[in-house]
Amino acid sequence: MSIDLHELPGGTFAFRFYDGDDRRIVVLVCDAEGGILEEYRAHIAEWLGELYYETGALAYDADAMLHLLRKKSEEGGASSGEADRC
Repeated sequence: MSIDLHELPGGTFAFRFYDGDDRRIVVLVCDAEGGILEEYRAHIAEWLGELYYETGALAYDADAMLHLLRKKSEEGGASSGEADRC
């Protein structure tokens, strides 16, 4: 489930998505042609922090987690331009 897309220096971009099966945030750094240059993963609990634990059973609902991830990204809680930090 996609979260966002960020343009990076040097004609590259970072595509960030939620892997619900693995419960991880994944960042793929790609070149201008879409070839994958790097991949980074972080467990959703690392990315959402305390908010993850406060959600209770919703932590197992992929749609609910995606909503929280997008909200955090829009609020500036997610790093932009630093793909290695997911």
